[in-house]
Amino acid sequence: MTIRGYTKWTMAILMSLMAVESPRVDAQTAPRKKMFIDQDIGGATGTDNQSLMMLLQAPGLDVVGISIVAGDGQVKASTAWTLRMLELTGYGHVPVAQGAKFPLINSREETALWEATYGVFGYKGAWNPARYHSPDEVPVLPPGSPTIKATPQHAVNFMIETIRKYPGEVILWCGGPL
Repeated sequence: MTIRGYTKWTMAILMSLMAVESPRVDAQTAPRKKMFIDQDIGGATGTDNQSLMMLLQAPGLDVVGISIVAGDGQVKASTAWTLRMLELTGYGHVPVAQGAKFPLINSREETALWEATYGVFGYKGAWNPARYHSPDEVPVLPPGSPTIKATPQHAVNFMIETIRKYPGEVILWCGGPL
């Protein structure tokens, strides 16, 4: 299954779940569900941004936090893209935290070893040769650098703290690699 097909299925399932879970009452009077988003934004456009914007704009949801993980891009650059997007779209009040600099399981070297054994991956996320840069480098963003900052907390601690703040109320949506 291709990444694009996978994304379509993910969105279809998410929309179905939201429809099933949504109360059939007036959107103005219905209580808003709280959601924490864990995502791996890879740049200015793409499915990650589309899903993030869809969730931010959903009438029945209140996004209480976003954590950024390494996946489609390096975590520092992905955080900058996310902050800038939130700023430009009027959601700069939503707190954002950076996660781990590297995936917990895979590395660039392990990916190369796997490819030498089984064949080339079509898409390597942050390790695609055409877009690869140091994990500490934040490229110049065409729409400008964000003026808002990420929370100083690590994403894991921020996620735990936020979910504990609203016990039993937060939906955790993970769009990036776990």
